[in-house]
Amino acid sequence: MSRIFLIFLIAGISLSLQQCKNNDSADAGQAEAEIEDIQANQELPPERASGITFFKGSWEEALAEAKKQNKPVFLDAYADWCRPCKEMDRDVFSQQRVGDFYNENFINVKLDIEEGEGKEISDKYKVMEIPTYLYFKPDGELKHRTIGKKTVDMFIADGQKALES
Repeated sequence: MSRIFLIFLIAGISLSLQQCKNNDSADAGQAEAEIEDIQANQELPPERASGITFFKGSWEEALAEAKKQNKPVFLDAYADWCRPCKEMDRDVFSQQRVGDFYNENFINVKLDIEEGEGKEISDKYKVMEIPTYLYFKPDGELKHRTIGKKTVDMFIADGQKALES
């Protein structure tokens, strides 16, 4: 009799776990769909397409380009899972004023601190919080650092301070 009870107990637990798993998957799918709907229905500012242009290439290539153009380098150190990083992409880096200022004055680089060169740079410059913004002289010497989510005006002010330092 105790074997039958044990079999029913195990079967009941298995069914319960399967039901929870199915509910979690359905909830996650529904949440993702809701997020996509919200994002699709958000009105994007007209200047969205003309924000910061990030350099395509390696860190060394970016430094070489900075020397060639005699421009400092702005580095956005981020991680894929970082919500403030994504908000900066959406709300600040995408703005016309920010793009005009940063594209004119810097070679702009974006590195994921958890992968490849980004991890190396993160370790070298002791990136402990994200987002972290590093500003380098054209020769690659670090000259200014800031962290955190910012408004457009705050972010432009950070860039101006980096140019002055």
